[in-house]
Formats: sequence, structure tokens, C-alpha cells
Amino acid sequence: AFPNFESQHPSGTRLVYELRSTEVERIKTSAINQALETLRNRIDEFGVAEPLIQRLGLNQIAIQLPGVKDPQRAKDLIQETALLEFKLLEESKAALDLPPQVEKGQEDTVRKSLEGKLPDGAEILFETAISEPDGRAYSIPYLVKKDAVLIGDVLQDARVTIGDFNEPIVSITFDSKGAREFDELTAANIGKRMAVVLDGKVYSAPVIRDRISGGRAIIEGTFSTAEANDLAVVLRAGALPAPLKTLQDLTVGPSLGQDSIEKGLRTTLIAGTLVLIFMIVYYRLSGLIANMAVFLNLICLLGALSGLNATLTLPGIAGIILTIGMG
Repeated sequence: AFPNFESQHPSGTRLVYELRSTEVERIKTSAINQALETLRNRIDEFGVAEPLIQRLGLNQIAIQLPGVKDPQRAKDLIQETALLEFKLLEESKAALDLPPQVEKGQEDTVRKSLEGKLPDGAEILFETAISEPDGRAYSIPYLVKKDAVLIGDVLQDARVTIGDFNEPIVSITFDSKGAREFDELTAANIGKRMAVVLDGKVYSAPVIRDRISGGRAIIEGTFSTAEANDLAVVLRAGALPAPLKTLQDLTVGPSLGQDSIEKGLRTTLIAGTLVLIFMIVYYRLSGLIANMAVFLNLICLLGALSGLNATLTLPGIAGIILTIGMG
């Protein structure tokens, strides 16, 4: 069933609208294709050799990551929506009712205690902070406007740099449209605070001291170098059109993968030996010379693979077998 939209005319006329089915399907297809492209860009940045990313059915995406050393980090990188927003802080008196800090896990309690007291168009978001003496994590609440004044679709680049206190920060560069909008935004809100929000979490909320031209900004937060790198990756790749839900998580152990490779190598040796024997029996001296040429070709091929640090996969082994057979 497609959404219906109703309109009540002053004279009492009731109008009902329905989205065209072709447009609904086009939007669905566009969202899936965008998600595929975004995930492919993220995984390419992560450096996985020969990943398999394919669409399953109408709204599912299957991803295979051979040889990944940190599966949990890869899953976190894939599942992050990466919706970057810049939101102005609400300056009403309700902001004074917020506690200065909240214990981790108590964020929903704070939200419920202030239900009905917040100004229209405002919401409470939290920033994760670390206590210096004991390393304890806690949350800092902010009252921000729901509507973002700028979103991350105007980003051109994101890179990890080192801040003034030797901490990792993410430096972002806007495209021409984003640079112009950011310049106008900061010029019109000097003296106000603006929150940098990623997927509903505040990373920083600095005061706009002056007009910021040049199309550059930084994102600071309590993250490690690896987390900063992952943040830069997802920002460069772009935001997903919708959050992802894991339907299946299957890890193939190294013993099973090694067993497949050993079987592939064994098959290669058997097939290659049979080809060499056939060449000698059928062509005699000419076959022996041809075998020597194939052997030299194989040595050159393996040497090139080793020199390029290439990954030997099952399709690659099949290609070597085909090379021997064609030779």
C-alpha cells in the first residue's frame, strides 16, 4: 500500500493523493544503488582484498570480506549511517534545566524527565566525554534545534590530522556550495554555539567566534586514531540513505579457508602434471620443449605475483590452471 495524502479545502472539499507506483519503485531502487555505492567506497578505503558486494532481492545487500583482520571494526564501519549535521544550540531557558553531565546509560532518563518542557523544534543530544583522573566515560547533554543548518552532503573531503594537544582530529573540506553556505552560516551566528552531530551524537559544540571562510572545519572528540580514521572514511564515502540491520553474520574460520586453498593447490598440481605428461606422450620432443616454456611462464607469473604482494585466491588459482592449459 502506498502513502495517501489528504488536503482539506476551506470550502470543505476533501482531496486524496497517492504516490505513483513507478516513482515509489524508482526511489527504492535509487536508495539501494546509493547504499551499494557507499558501502563499496567504504570497503575500498578499508583496504580489503577482493571484497564481494552484491544486491539480494529487493532490499538486501550481501557483503563478503576475505582475510579481514578486525571483523568487528569492519562491521562498525559498514553499519554506521554517517549522517553529519550542524545544528545550532537552543538558547531558551530550558537549556538551563539540563544537568552538566550524565552517567552513561542514563540519557533516556534525562529525556523522559524533560518531556513536555522543551521548546518546539528542540531536542536533547549527548556528547561522550572522558574524565581525566580515572578515564570514566560520561555524557554531556545539549539542547539543540532539530532542524540542521547544514548537512554532510556538501562535503568534499575528510582527513585525519593532529590537533594542538597531539590528539587526532578530523579535518573536513566543503565543496563550493558547502563552503558558501558555511561562510554565510558562521557570519550570521557569531557568538552562538553550534553542535557538530554525527548519527545523532554530538562530537563538539564550539562557539562561533568569527566568520569562517575557505570551506574548512574540524571535528574534535574523544576518539582514538583508528576511530578518527574510520570517521574520515565514512564521511568521504558519504551517508547511507537509511540505517542497516544485520540479518546474518557468518565468519569462516582460517582452517576452512586454508583447507580450500590446499585443495585448490593440490588440484593445480594434478591438472598441471597431467597436461605435461600428455604433451610429452603426444608431441614427444616438441612437447618437452613446450613444457619447459610453460614452466618458465609459471615461474615468471608467480614471481610477478610475489613482487606485487598480490593475494592468491581461489579464482586466482583457477586462472593459473587455465594459463597452464592454454600454454
